[in-house]
Amino acid sequence: MDAVDEVAVIPSPDEFYTEVVKALVRVKDESEFAPEEIVDHCRDELATFKTPRYVEYVEEFPYTPTGKIQKQKLRERETDAEPDHWDRES
Repeated sequence: MDAVDEVAVIPSPDEFYTEVVKALVRVKDESEFAPEEIVDHCRDELATFKTPRYVEYVEEFPYTPTGKIQKQKLRERETDAEPDHWDRES
């Protein structure tokens, strides 16, 4: 998708499945699109179990000194704060 600048995928806690897929998306400047578009794109390109249930927009990611996204910090944030994401099931 042209409007997406960067994505990180992490597990998110779930009562039924224990964990489900969550996509954290950083969009390019001034770009806007619905979370449903991300899920529809993933359904076309990925297996069903890899399609994210949750989509959350973020302004920035935490990076390591080598420029990789620190997914551990994103996972910690998932358990520390009340999530602010779109749920494809609701």
